Amino acid sequence: MAARMESAGKMSDMLNKGVWHHRNGRLAEAERIYRAVLERKADHADALHLLGLVAHQRADHAGAVELIGRAISLRPDQAAYHCNMAEAHRGMGNPAEAERYCREALRIQPQYPEALNNLGMAVLDSGRPGEAVHWFEQAVALQGRFAMAWSNLGRALCDLGEWGRAAEVLRKALNVAPDLCHAHTHMGRALLGQGMLDDALRHCRAAVTIDRRSPRAHANLAAVFEAMGKHQEARDAHDEARRLEDRRASGLPEHGDDRS
Repeated sequence: MAARMESAGKMSDMLNKGVWHHRNGRLAEAERIYRAVLERKADHADALHLLGLVAHQRADHAGAVELIGRAISLRPDQAAYHCNMAEAHRGMGNPAEAERYCREALRIQPQYPEALNNLGMAVLDSGRPGEAVHWFEQAVALQGRFAMAWSNLGRALCDLGEWGRAAEVLRKALNVAPDLCHAHTHMGRALLGQGMLDDALRHCRAAVTIDRRSPRAHANLAAVFEAMGKHQEARDAHDEARRLEDRRASGLPEHGDDRS
């Protein structure tokens, strides 16, 4: 019994170290540790789940689905597993499956801001921006400093053509996270929609400066240049957006891409 407890404690320490590396962006080191845990205990649900997250971050969404699915089969009561499985399915272009897993996460843990945000993204991907607004609003009501949820709310409002309200909530996202590429690029959309071209250009330039590998940021910059009559700059930005989209479609990851 004592030996088993000592072994479990050692695996827990290993896993915590892996999580530390993971949070600091050292995916290779995190993966090595998670795999070492699984060599000791092949059915370690947390290690399977975390290894699945590494796969998802590397754009291996099918691998993530397989690994997180194994974790769910071992511990189906873990809301976080279902929430992250949803994102893996969304990465594969399966919004209906993503929605199903988000709803299961919320059945297990109703007050779960990340699952509410992910559900909003799933329904937005399904072409239902009005419903997405509802879920993003629920997420920020629970977690007021959830910058990505504020930004996603702004995106959904842009999709609905509610430019003024979109700009208002995107300012909240940027107050929390001034370097959030997603918020700057959708703020550019919102301001473009209101005809505020100079301000729109400032935010779109900020977006591509923060993340030069975001296709959406370059596409929105192209739209602003076009509206300003700067046709060569618009073509250049559009070509870069298309190049990045083609790279993504080829299966080569562009880490940091705005996938939402």
